[in-house]
Amino acid sequence: MELSDYAGKKVKIIDIDNIPHQGFIFGYTKAEDNDENEASIDIFPTKTAISGVELFESEIKSIEIIK
Repeated sequence: MELSDYAGKKVKIIDIDNIPHQGFIFGYTKAEDNDENEASIDIFPTKTAISGVELFESEIKSIEIIK
């Protein structure tokens, strides 16, 4: 799956430092729209959270959709 396919979904991500992140994907940025020239997603812990974490594609070790 492409990162964009996870937009709006609840996911569990393990980053390259083996740190788990769980929440909702509210943002997706294409590589050509990022200064770093790499795709990224924004994961928020809850649907009502006002801030989250941006993870670049190279920082994601695994990602799975959860219910």
